[in-house]
Amino acid sequence: MTSVRQLAEQGIIPVPPAAFDRLPPLHRRPISFDRAEGMLLGLAIGDALGNTSSPGTPTPRRRSSAR
Repeated sequence: MTSVRQLAEQGIIPVPPAAFDRLPPLHRRPISFDRAEGMLLGLAIGDALGNTSSPGTPTPRRRSSAR
């Protein structure tokens, strides 16, 4: 399994490998590429779903979703 740090060391992703040294000890365990890819995919889906209603307040959004 390739870690995000290994991808940074290979120059595949534009993150300096030294950036991983500044993380708190809790987060120094290897992060798999699959996990990072899944997080980004979830962020993109969440952004796409909320894009049409994000400028509004919660009350009108609730009313429009109840229809």
